[in-house]
Amino acid sequence: MEISSAAVTKAQATYEKDVKTLAKDQRDKASEAVLTADRAKIQADQLAVTAAKAAASGSVDVTA
Repeated sequence: MEISSAAVTKAQATYEKDVKTLAKDQRDKASEAVLTADRAKIQADQLAVTAAKAAASGSVDVTA
């Protein structure tokens, strides 16, 4: 069985499309991971500010 040039071209195009789709999906997942990490850092920063305000107001005993 001989494979035609058109079949090879079509298979190559399909492969390239699949690779591009996979790469986009991986970029999207990486972007989501970065956003999640950024949100976690912001929440940690907010918690640190809240703790510092509480300590500064004397409402929390930080000497224990």
